[in-house]
Amino acid sequence: KLGETVPETMNEPYFYVTNGAAFTCHNFFAFQNSAGTDAVKFRPHIRVTDSTLTMNSVFEANRSTQKTVCPDYMFRNAHVSAVNVNISGNADLTFDGSDFGSVNKGAPTAFVVYQGGNFNGITNRFVFANGSTFRCNKLSGGEKQRDCERSILFDDSAWWPGDGDFTFAADSADSPITFDVRTRGKGLVLSPTEGVTYTWDLDLSGEGGLQKRGAGTLVLDAARMLYAGATVVEEGVLDLDGTAATNKVFGGTGTLADAALVQPTFCVTVSDDLSDSTYLTLAADVTLEGRVTVDLDRTGPGLNFDKTKPFRVLAYTGTAPNVSRWKLVGTGIESGVR
Repeated sequence: KLGETVPETMNEPYFYVTNGAAFTCHNFFAFQNSAGTDAVKFRPHIRVTDSTLTMNSVFEANRSTQKTVCPDYMFRNAHVSAVNVNISGNADLTFDGSDFGSVNKGAPTAFVVYQGGNFNGITNRFVFANGSTFRCNKLSGGEKQRDCERSILFDDSAWWPGDGDFTFAADSADSPITFDVRTRGKGLVLSPTEGVTYTWDLDLSGEGGLQKRGAGTLVLDAARMLYAGATVVEEGVLDLDGTAATNKVFGGTGTLADAALVQPTFCVTVSDDLSDSTYLTLAADVTLEGRVTVDLDRTGPGLNFDKTKPFRVLAYTGTAPNVSRWKLVGTGIESGVR
């Protein structure tokens, strides 16, 4: 237990794990309120840098019902693990180049938010940035939680559920899952391995994008693609399952399947000798509607390649889509593309 509060005072203790330390504890309570008053003001700061923090049992950000209490966690180049994760109050958690999940690095952990207690109006903000990994195969809400802000932001960081699939479920009818999962920068990285299928069943918004890695398959309802950035399929298959919104951007060298793309933009990397161009493959069940834009990401010294020499911008496993209007950004070519 990091500390208790005194009414009408502001308490801001700091707890550090640094310099390659390995700190293990049974239960980690950042805060436990015993004052029993709404006047409590308490903001503990937990910092784990270049070190390991292991909770052998339960990790609780806050056991208080007081809304003025909000622990602040910063994990930088750290490995943070727990058997189960229970967040039952306010908390701000930032992971910078860090790994967060099960005690066993090779396995994910269950992540239960707001378990037990009638805590309403709670705020939790989780940020994963700079190559961090969130190893979690179950995301669920606790009992009787309402009007809560639940946000998870990914900035070039991964969510890994293991070799199984994601489980997004409420523990009771009173606690529907309402997590706001957002992206920034390169955004969220999902990497199912060969023979594994992930099914993403939450809205994904924000200014960033989505990176599909791994040789496996990611199934994503196209209606949940609310983010503004690019969808990069580096390998494997992205099964979009539906009609993507207008003007979505796609890139990478993997395969898109089962989708209708409306006025899409494809990012293609082309070198001056045209032999090193990279492109997506569209499965036979993909249709293209409206004008298709191809945005060339040049790797050569300029735009001096021979425009009369063909190069590939897409590949098809079935019949080529019937597209009458193309636009190639950076070439001056607006139509007549084969």
